[in-house]
Amino acid sequence: GGTSDFTVVRLGPERMARADRGSDVLATTGVHVGGTDFDRRLSLDLLMPLLGFKHTGPAGREVPSRVFFDLSTWHLIQWLYSPRALRDAQNLRTDYADARLHARLMRVLHERLGHRMANTVEQAKIAASLADAEAPMALDWIEPGLHAAVTPEGLARFLAQPLEQVVACAQDCLQQAGISAQGLEAIYLTGGSSALRPLRHALKAAFPDTPQLEGDLFGGVAAGLAVSG
Repeated sequence: GGTSDFTVVRLGPERMARADRGSDVLATTGVHVGGTDFDRRLSLDLLMPLLGFKHTGPAGREVPSRVFFDLSTWHLIQWLYSPRALRDAQNLRTDYADARLHARLMRVLHERLGHRMANTVEQAKIAASLADAEAPMALDWIEPGLHAAVTPEGLARFLAQPLEQVVACAQDCLQQAGISAQGLEAIYLTGGSSALRPLRHALKAAFPDTPQLEGDLFGGVAAGLAVSG
């Protein structure tokens, strides 16, 4: 997803039978930072440099970056396969000092490998977080021997800035609810991104005395939408 959402709710056995639970919802906040944003950040830092992102050309200037930002953004990737976008990418050749990097970019675009790259980053992110170990990314389908990796340390570093926004959103939700961190009895986690260790560590640092409870990470959001109608 593309958002991180928080709700402060009163729970308890005596409240379950109530027909109207509206007064139990104390506050709700959200921020447009989520799994796709984390993937985009990792793609820009780890994969796009292999195609020329931040590469300095013969004139001493970096290759124009728009194509790399679009190629790292799931819903924009498809537009890079249009004839005009392909021509624009081909015209970037003179901005490259290393022709091999440009050739990789054009292969990704001509063979429509953008979504495969995005999926590769996502799966490596999940693997590195769950195993707390380096997750290799074999990119032989772009060029033989080409590879990259997501490490737990790198994952924490790359996601530090967006996670600051997520934690700030959680703290704002508490403030709107009118309760302190000490008054929070539990943090219930749902949604795929809540499985990420850096996210859990960031929430633990912000709310050190509050236990984290894991719900249905991949089905909880859909189930909630179904219940709400």
